[in-house]
Amino acid sequence: MDVDLEAKEVGFGFTLNVHAVRDGDLGDFLLQVGNASEELGKALVGGMVETLDKVTDATGNVVKGHGEINFDVIYEGLEKIEWSLNDDGELVKPTLVMHPDMAKKLGELPELTDEQKAKLDALEARKLEEARARRRTRRIS
Repeated sequence: MDVDLEAKEVGFGFTLNVHAVRDGDLGDFLLQVGNASEELGKALVGGMVETLDKVTDATGNVVKGHGEINFDVIYEGLEKIEWSLNDDGELVKPTLVMHPDMAKKLGELPELTDEQKAKLDALEARKLEEARARRRTRRIS
C-alpha cells in the first residue's frame, strides 16, 4: 500500500531586541527561546498527528466517533489495534492519543457496566492469545 506522505517544512521565528542584546538581558533571550521552542513544538506535533491520520486512514485503523466518545467507540478502536507482549511475556495495552477535549469527555463517561467489563476482559484475553501466537511463529535464523 502506498501512502503519499509529502515533506513538510517546519520552522520558528526568533527576534532579539538589540537593546536587550547590548545590555546583556538574558531574560529577553530566554523568553524568545521559549516562544520559539513552543512554536516549533506545535508545528512538529501537528505534522506528526497529520502523518498518523493519513497512515491510520490508509490502513483502515480509523474509528469514526463523529465527535462523540462512548464505550462502543473505544472498544472498536481497541479491537482494531495489534497489542504486543513485553519482554516478560505480559500484554502491553495500547496507549490512546486524543485531543484534550476528547480526553475530557472520556473522563466524564460513566463507570463500566458488568457487561462492558466482561467484554473488555474477553478482548484482553483474545489479544493476549493473538500476541502469544505471533511470538511463537518467530524464529531466529
